[in-house]
Amino acid sequence: MPTIEVKSTATQLAALQAELAGIPQGAERVMTRSINKVAVSARTEIVRRVAGEITLTQTELRRRNVELRRANFRVLVARILITGARVPLARFGATRTPRGLRYRIRRGEGLKLDPAGFTAVMPSGHTGAFHRRPGQWTRTTRRKRWQGRWGQDPATAGRAPRLPLDELYGPSVPALVEDLPEFAEAAYERHLGDQLDEEIHTQVGLVLARHGGAAADG
Repeated sequence: MPTIEVKSTATQLAALQAELAGIPQGAERVMTRSINKVAVSARTEIVRRVAGEITLTQTELRRRNVELRRANFRVLVARILITGARVPLARFGATRTPRGLRYRIRRGEGLKLDPAGFTAVMPSGHTGAFHRRPGQWTRTTRRKRWQGRWGQDPATAGRAPRLPLDELYGPSVPALVEDLPEFAEAAYERHLGDQLDEEIHTQVGLVLARHGGAAADG
């Protein structure tokens, strides 16, 4: 599970506390705002980049896979948690056709076709893309005439016992992010550290302007 952190260094915090000593909680306020602004921007960048690679929407990725835990006065660290197991194939727009299951995972790729796949709605209400496990549908071989006929489940059509279903999945979002070189954790966190320096400078200017230029000497 990739986790990307935006956090201050001890040197940054000490310098900020000295510069804003005359403003109650000035250092904590500046640091928290700066960290959170950089973290929000980073999450947006990650979501946009992943959504540009695969056929999931940015809204869905934010809601299901890319969580932001913001910094506060007590914890001066923001964390971007990239979570999730392999994504059900149905979320990639899997559609049943006369030739089988059609879907596209990566943008720019052609449609893929799985002749043995199909979509179904489970009793729980979950819609998924599935394979039925291989096996004998019935003891009567004549009932195999239903196999492969679109729109008919061989087990239902032949009034045979149903065989178990296996849901089909695409890649996981964490694996996709790990494959994107620009989000390699150590390098990306250094990049965010540079952005944090710039944002701290901006926020210090705003706080000093709001407090009439109050600084360490009051």
